[in-house]
Amino acid sequence: MPRNAFEAFFSHTAGLVGMDRDAVVEAAVALLGAGTLAVIVLWIGTAYSDGTLTETGGIALVGAIAFFIVFMSTVGLGLSRRY
Repeated sequence: MPRNAFEAFFSHTAGLVGMDRDAVVEAAVALLGAGTLAVIVLWIGTAYSDGTLTETGGIALVGAIAFFIVFMSTVGLGLSRRY
């Protein structure tokens, strides 16, 4: 059975860390998702600001958080169904 991209990329990490490969993949995906959300929130804060967050910025922020929740739920569901 061929390995998917995550398994191929993280196949070497099992010997380096005291965690199994699945835990390393899940941690990496979580860190990447949280980092991406942080960058988006910072971008919204600078792009939609006139001293305070504008109304459009507030809507963009709520949309970014909602997208993050749906996206990470989908990714988590996909990771949980790998086996």
